[in-house]
Amino acid sequence: MVVFIAHFANSEISGDWLSAIWSAPYAQHAVIIFFILSGLVIAHVATERENDLHVYVRARIVRLYSVVLPMLILVPLLDLAGHYLDPRPYDDWYNSYALADQLKKVVAALTFMHESWWSSIHYFSNQPFWTIAYEFWFYAAFGVLWFLRGLARVLGLLAILAITGPKIFILFPVWLLGVGVWHFCKNHRLPTAIAAVGLAGSVFAYIMWINSGAYQDAGDAGALFMENFGIPASDLAWSESWLADYMLGLMVAVAFISIANLSQFFETILHPARRFIRWTAGATFTIYLLHVPLMFVVAGAIPGEANNPFRRMIVFMLTLAGLFVIAEYTERRKQAFGFLYDHLGTALQKYLLLARSIQITRRRS
Repeated sequence: MVVFIAHFANSEISGDWLSAIWSAPYAQHAVIIFFILSGLVIAHVATERENDLHVYVRARIVRLYSVVLPMLILVPLLDLAGHYLDPRPYDDWYNSYALADQLKKVVAALTFMHESWWSSIHYFSNQPFWTIAYEFWFYAAFGVLWFLRGLARVLGLLAILAITGPKIFILFPVWLLGVGVWHFCKNHRLPTAIAAVGLAGSVFAYIMWINSGAYQDAGDAGALFMENFGIPASDLAWSESWLADYMLGLMVAVAFISIANLSQFFETILHPARRFIRWTAGATFTIYLLHVPLMFVVAGAIPGEANNPFRRMIVFMLTLAGLFVIAEYTERRKQAFGFLYDHLGTALQKYLLLARSIQITRRRS
């Protein structure tokens, strides 16, 4: 929702009301928080229930493609409609409909290679999709590290690095912080007073870090460091502020560890809303992955000036409502995608066995 609001702050969508949010780095910081949370969750499931490589791979593929495949179809259609209604919001967003470019976008998105090496291929207006390339290869690298051993592990990591290049893996240590948080919380307990101080301190540190401009200085220092190795900031793209992201990651890790040790307090407060929280959480991937294309269409369809507060509220609410509707047919239907994955896997296995049988028969004859 932080990313949603940050993009809603586009002046063509909501006028000048949220211009301070539009110019602030909150969306990037929310992504870093998400990376750490993702590492924490993946460490949990790999430890507790997905303790087999096949089970792990199936869960990750079903989770991603249950939303990514519908997104690949919906985004070009939404963009065409949005351009027809009002092309202005698209001015600052990379968008091309040349046939060769479209094919490149689709192939890169399907294979999660749209951020590999020094490329940064936006899937039409859907800029936030960049994070999914990072996330997919973080999943793959963790799977190699967790489930493989010896030479297979080394070769697996080298293969992933050859596909992605260094840009994506600059932020892998941030994701691994989440893995570290999970294992720390599993094996250690902090006194309540220390946890409270840790949470308050991490929040205070972040506020000071933002207001002092230190986050910008850290980002610039990281980019300058990479330039000394012949890698310009433009090539790093979303990883440009990697050093600042490392610093933010440490603050978030402290906050998560502190929250885990204050869990009884938070559970008492949030328990009455547990069903609502779980239901809304079941739409978060769809909200993240489709909010920009849908928001542009809704904004183009609602008449009036962007600064009109009533229009602004309608655009916000209709976009969010539309995303929850879409989620009913994407991530809330993960089980159906799981059945499809199993069916395709069984069919491929039968085909390979048949091909092998035919090959053996030909050799004997």
